[in-house]
Amino acid sequence: MEGAHGGKLTLRLVSSEGDAVEYVGELSAGESAGVTVRVSAAGQVDVLASGAAPDWLVALTRSTLRAAWRSHQAGTPWPRRLSRWRPSQEPEPGS
Repeated sequence: MEGAHGGKLTLRLVSSEGDAVEYVGELSAGESAGVTVRVSAAGQVDVLASGAAPDWLVALTRSTLRAAWRSHQAGTPWPRRLSRWRPSQEPEPGS
């Protein structure tokens, strides 16, 4: 999309022990950062990025996995893959 500024998260489920899970993937907003996300059985979401990812994209990742945790608590299986795109929450240069 020309002129569209934003970020994307792409995650893949790699392990599941009881109600705790781990996802690996990528956060990209201009530059890409590898990411590992762990969700505890209690719903705590830890995002470990191997590069620079904007805070708003890390927050999107955390809220996406928190929503998946709530769905899992209601009986829905953990998603095998997650992919989300959002427009940037930061002002565009020159605005």
